Amino acid sequence: MEMINVTGIPVSKFVQQTPSATWSIVHGRGKFLLFDVTILIDGKNEVVYPNDVEYSADLNSITITFSQPRSGFVSLVDYDTGVQPL
Repeated sequence: MEMINVTGIPVSKFVQQTPSATWSIVHGRGKFLLFDVTILIDGKNEVVYPNDVEYSADLNSITITFSQPRSGFVSLVDYDTGVQPL
């Protein structure tokens, strides 16, 4: 996973090169992260909503599920607002 720093906010990029209906992302940060899922559709990168997203109990990994195999990437943004997703 590639890590960059955008205006002081840690951002990492997970790439799923082989099409899969389930993407398992281990980020190791122990907290909820904001993220965008981008896949290639008709030759263009498109941000999409997966069918399901699950955080591990220890908040160190995310499992993203699609209805069919996809390849693409996830941008993970570290934030500390104290707000917990539902």
